[in-house]
Amino acid sequence: MSTNKLNKKLIKNAKNRELLYAEAQEKVISKQRQALKNKQKKTLRTKQFNNTKSLLNSFSHTKPTNFRALYYTTLSRNFILDISDKSHGSPFMLLSSSLRNSIVESSGGPVFEKNPMWSPTVVLTGPELHHVSKHIENTKTTNRVLQVSLRALQSITKKDRNTAASVSVCKFLIKKHLEQAYLFEKLLVKSYSECDYVVKFWGPLVEKVFKTTSTIPHWGDTIPGSIISLGMKMKMDLRLVVTNSSELQDHGYGEVAKECSTSKYFKDKRKTVVASKALLNSIVQQNAINHEKDCVYIPYLIAMGFDMHLCVVFLKSNNFYITKKVKTIVFPSTLENFAIESIEVVNGLLNLVAICEAIQKQSRRGKKRKIIDSCIGNITMNKKQYGISKVFWDKVSYL
Repeated sequence: MSTNKLNKKLIKNAKNRELLYAEAQEKVISKQRQALKNKQKKTLRTKQFNNTKSLLNSFSHTKPTNFRALYYTTLSRNFILDISDKSHGSPFMLLSSSLRNSIVESSGGPVFEKNPMWSPTVVLTGPELHHVSKHIENTKTTNRVLQVSLRALQSITKKDRNTAASVSVCKFLIKKHLEQAYLFEKLLVKSYSECDYVVKFWGPLVEKVFKTTSTIPHWGDTIPGSIISLGMKMKMDLRLVVTNSSELQDHGYGEVAKECSTSKYFKDKRKTVVASKALLNSIVQQNAINHEKDCVYIPYLIAMGFDMHLCVVFLKSNNFYITKKVKTIVFPSTLENFAIESIEVVNGLLNLVAICEAIQKQSRRGKKRKIIDSCIGNITMNKKQYGISKVFWDKVSYL
């Protein structure tokens, strides 16, 4: 080999070694940055909980005089902070503004894929829904436009699950106004019971979006599975039940009221939040979940008349839970805002389905099991798991 070729080869090898060294250094630096970032996140979570804990403790020792106060007391004893409650005197609003902002910014909530349904401002691509969305968006107060929209919906041939659910929900809403407009007369609405809202309005919608899934909406006053094992007596209007192996598992809850009132809202929400925490604890205990990367969100619904809140409960850090509202859903009882409200109904219910399906996936990733190293006390934790706190429920009869 000539001297020139040898020199070129040596130079090339040297450059390759430099590149390999640079790549190795970059990996080390990247790992150090990630470790520092994780440490900062952990410090932030600890600080958030420690600063909030004293406030929650102060609430937990006060005797409630109404259902709102009872809600605050119960959640405080369960180390749950409601970051959607911005009413005067709520535990969240008593925190400093900087701490509130810090908690909200680091508590993003569930992330959803783009729904196949349109939005008021962005029409999704695809011929199946494009022309229908135009009809819905232009709907005013005439039955003629509703009939045109209904025919357009019936002509859709695309059969994927989410599109089918979207079309089914929209057809139901349009038919309500075309065929049963009398149901929205004020005098009749005043006479409705909770069951009326379940049977005539919310029940069919929930059933339609879960029709082609493995989740079964279970209506009526039944005790949640997560509560039975704790020896508590608490009944729910709605349980979202999934068949897993040979047993039934709850994946969400709901309460329905005939009209909106502050006392009823906090009374129902108190039950659903505590039941959701119990369900979350059960899932965390039974499954190997990495909380640093994969947060479990338990959904619950609070329906009052024609309005509904879709909310979630999740673990923020060790023993520190967050509940927050994800979306407000309004059943279109008039044609004035029919387009926007119909679209929000579809998107909100599809979000509910997505949360339940995420729980199913998380429950299938691997049960907790005893590993061989635990026999000799040598356990390496590959997954970061947050600690959970005991579920507290005090049945109050004096309110």
